[in-house]
Amino acid sequence: MKYYMTETQNKQSWKERVDEVIEAKNLKNAKRQATKKHIFQGTVLNLYSDKNQENLLARKIDGKWRTFQQKEAI
Repeated sequence: MKYYMTETQNKQSWKERVDEVIEAKNLKNAKRQATKKHIFQGTVLNLYSDKNQENLLARKIDGKWRTFQQKEAI
């Protein structure tokens, strides 16, 4: 399955493009790969199920992942 990662300054930020496309079997493995690709200290990682960034699956802030249901992330 494909997951789309963005790295933003804070949780309110939005990017027009996806930073990385992650190919993983499940969300747990996608989170692990995204953590390895994390570049800047103090930024927020976001994982989406689509490249349009409409369905946020998980967000990492201050070293902790939070997983969302589809309705929670909206």
